[in-house]
Amino acid sequence: MGNFIASITLPVAISFLLFLSSFWLLKILIKGEKENFIRGIILFLFLLLGLLYLNQSEAKKITLSDVTSTFFPKKELVYNYTIEKGRIKTMGEYTKYVFKNPKPKLNFKMDDSRRYFYMVNPSSLNKVLEELGLPELKSGTKELASITGSLNDIFIYRWDNYPPGILIMERATCIDKSSVNRYHCLSVLTLIERF
Repeated sequence: MGNFIASITLPVAISFLLFLSSFWLLKILIKGEKENFIRGIILFLFLLLGLLYLNQSEAKKITLSDVTSTFFPKKELVYNYTIEKGRIKTMGEYTKYVFKNPKPKLNFKMDDSRRYFYMVNPSSLNKVLEELGLPELKSGTKELASITGSLNDIFIYRWDNYPPGILIMERATCIDKSSVNRYHCLSVLTLIERF
C-alpha cells in the first residue's frame, strides 16, 4: 500500500483534490453558505490551474515520494568500512571493502527450497555501490552455494559480468540493537579487476 501511495503522481493527487473541492463547492451552493463561496471558488480555481500547469510541464512525472523526499530527506547513511588491496596470482588485483557495524542492510528473498537466499533486486546493494563510487548492478543473483552445492559458498554472491571485474559479496546476519531485529547485512565486498 505504501508503494502505491508513493507512486502516485502530482497530477493524479491534484485531480483527486479537485474532485473533492468540486463536491465541497456543490455543498456550499446547495446550502447557500455565502461566507464559504469565495473560498471554495478560489480553492477550486487554484487546484484547476495547478493541474493544467502540471499537465503541460515536465513536473507531471513527479511522484508523491519525490515531493516527500525533497521536503523530508532521509538521514544520510554513513558506511563504516576499511579497504584492503592486494593481488591474487591467478586472477589479478583486488579491492576488498570490509564493513563494520552498523553494516548496510540488504534485501533478499528465500528460494522455494527454503535453504538459500536470492538477491532478486540489487537496489539495496546499489546504494552501497553508489556510495563507494562503483557502477550499479543491473540484476540480482543467486546464493553461490545454490549453484555449486558447496557449504563453503554459503552467504556468498558473485557477479562475473560486472563491468569493472568480478564482484563478490559476502552476506551476514546483523542485529539492530534499538529494535532487537535481525536483518541481512553486507559484510565484505570484493572487486577483482579484469586484466
